[in-house]
Amino acid sequence: MSKGFVDRWGGGVGWKVGDGNILLMGETIAGEGPGKGWAALPWCMDKYERVMALRPQDTWLLKRLLKHAWNYDGEVFISQRLVSIEARVARNTVHAILDRLTRLGYIERLSDREGDDRNHYSVKGFYAALAQCVGMDPASKWSQTNGSITHDEARAKVFQRKSGENVRFKFDMLALKRLVARNNKDAR
Repeated sequence: MSKGFVDRWGGGVGWKVGDGNILLMGETIAGEGPGKGWAALPWCMDKYERVMALRPQDTWLLKRLLKHAWNYDGEVFISQRLVSIEARVARNTVHAILDRLTRLGYIERLSDREGDDRNHYSVKGFYAALAQCVGMDPASKWSQTNGSITHDEARAKVFQRKSGENVRFKFDMLALKRLVARNNKDAR
């Protein structure tokens, strides 16, 4: 797998978990899915959408943001007007979805720069939360190699935004249990 794939999703950034294992965001995400690499991100998004408490419109807008996130540290610049036209929804709806994603900790609106009226966001929180979902799923490739992390362990991990604010993600553990049960049923 190319280093570029991994670096785009936070290669080398992660947390110590369990018995000294390290959950690296980029490596964990890129190692999942049927084809690994670039295909892993949308595959993981779809698989863990409910665990991350995402609504379909949240996922749709996140995918639009992520297609412009060229690397882990990169900022995403979007036009809410163009997104609202593309989605055929009011601009207030786009703004409400962005606010919800911000409250969940998946994106962060970055401070305005003087003379720059574009909307720019960081999507680092989404990568961190997605990697934690993969780490909690006992059926994931990462968990099968390293052992899955517990919900309490994931909840204890803090993600620090660019602003310095700490975020703890709130995962829907019932959705994860259903996903695990479905995986176990399919494996039989």
